[in-house]
Amino acid sequence: MNQKEVGVPQAESGVRIGELAREFGLNPRTLRYYEAVGLLRPHRTPSGYRVYVETDRERLRFVLRAKRAGFTLREMREVVELKDRGQVPCEHVRRQVERKLREVEARLQALQALQDELRRLRRRAGRRTSGIPCVCPILEGPRDRVEPRRPHVPAGRNKAGSGGRPFP
Repeated sequence: MNQKEVGVPQAESGVRIGELAREFGLNPRTLRYYEAVGLLRPHRTPSGYRVYVETDRERLRFVLRAKRAGFTLREMREVVELKDRGQVPCEHVRRQVERKLREVEARLQALQALQDELRRLRRRAGRRTSGIPCVCPILEGPRDRVEPRRPHVPAGRNKAGSGGRPFP
C-alpha cells in the first residue's frame, strides 16, 4: 500500500510506525509511548495510521540523544515544548547538562567512597576472624561502634501511635 492509498497528501508523505521503528532499532510500542508522553506528534491518515516525516525523525534523534545523556522524559518534554513555542532551548539544555554533570560527579564521589569501604572490608575478610563475638566479623570489626538508631516518635503521640502499633 503506498502513501496515496492511505490518504496522506503527497507533501506529507512519510513512513509508518513499523518502518521508522526498524530504522532506529526500536519497538513500535516505544514510538507510541513517546507519542503518548508528548515527545512525538506524527501525522495521522484519515484511517488513523501514524505517518512520520523528516521532522519526526529529527525529534526522535533528539529524544535518543537526550536519553543517552541521562535526560528524563519530563526534561525532554520541557525542551520540546520550548522548541514548539518557537524558543531556542539551548540555554535551558545547558543548565540541565551542568546540573546533571554535578549530580554525576557527586555520585562518582559516593561510589569512590563505597569502593574504598569495600576494599577495606576485603582486606579485613582476609584476616583471621574466628573468636570475635559478633554476627559477621568482616562487617563488624572490633573497632566499629555503630549505635542503633532510635525510632522517631512524633510530638504529641504516644509510642503506640494512633493505630495501636508501635513505630518501627
